[in-house]
Amino acid sequence: MLKHIQRTLRRAEIQMNFSLGFNPHELLFFAPAAPTGVASLVEYVTVGSNMTAEGLTEKFNAVSIGGVIAEYILHKEVNPNLAAKATYAEYEMPYSKELFDALTTAFSKENFEISYEQKGNIIVKDVRDMMCSFEHCEDKIKIIIAIGSKTLRPDRLLLALGFDIISEVVKTKLFMGDQKNLIDVDDFLHGV
Repeated sequence: MLKHIQRTLRRAEIQMNFSLGFNPHELLFFAPAAPTGVASLVEYVTVGSNMTAEGLTEKFNAVSIGGVIAEYILHKEVNPNLAAKATYAEYEMPYSKELFDALTTAFSKENFEISYEQKGNIIVKDVRDMMCSFEHCEDKIKIIIAIGSKTLRPDRLLLALGFDIISEVVKTKLFMGDQKNLIDVDDFLHGV
């Protein structure tokens, strides 16, 4: 994604600021990305630039390829540092009664352990405090789980529940705050 964004910004002739170090690089900052294999409708990029935001969305989208489009571009005086502030993400997946029942059971427990392999070791972890909420909406299930410095990958949660459907999962929202006070990142950026 990084290379795609860099190339698209160059093709759109959006002037970027560079770091001042020995090996200057473009000032690009990303919010926590969706895990590998998960589609996303919400990825946030902060670009250091002296240009105003007016007309940049159209310029970016006119030269972007591969289905990556900018919904909006805002001007902010200071980097909002979404990588540090993002705490939860919402994911959608197709509804099935079996998955809904499995989530109901998992969310009703005080502890919920998952296991996965990492660098040749089996990791066992209680992730219940990383599971915020879930709901059934029409033909979808929406779950909100931790992202950022403390991440619960949706593929690991779903595999622990016995479902291998990661190719059907889509990241749809990003939040800041704690489980009781979630703030949609879009609302934060727009000053709502």
